[in-house]
Amino acid sequence: MRLTIPVLAILSLSLAACGDAPQSTAPTGGAMPVMQDVPGLTPGMTREEAAAAMGGEAGFENDIMQAGLTCVSYLTGATYAHGIFRDGTLERASGGHMMPCTFDPSI
Repeated sequence: MRLTIPVLAILSLSLAACGDAPQSTAPTGGAMPVMQDVPGLTPGMTREEAAAAMGGEAGFENDIMQAGLTCVSYLTGATYAHGIFRDGTLERASGGHMMPCTFDPSI
């Protein structure tokens, strides 16, 4: 049980890092650019509308801790934009990420 609380805390921080701005630490230990708005992505869009606006998806990951929550990556030049969708509807997005979306706390 003692291990459960730290693991849940790490998962919560990982989820918060995906799609929220700004972030000060990078999963890889390098400098991460300041998170930025993503032109073309607005809350309330469907996943299909977002893919059309961003030129397709560059990967996605479903959150195993929260049913219906998905982080979708879009390649934007040399960085990624992340869109957080709940049940197929965009809740929030941020850009300037060095890696595709992940809910994996070890990355």
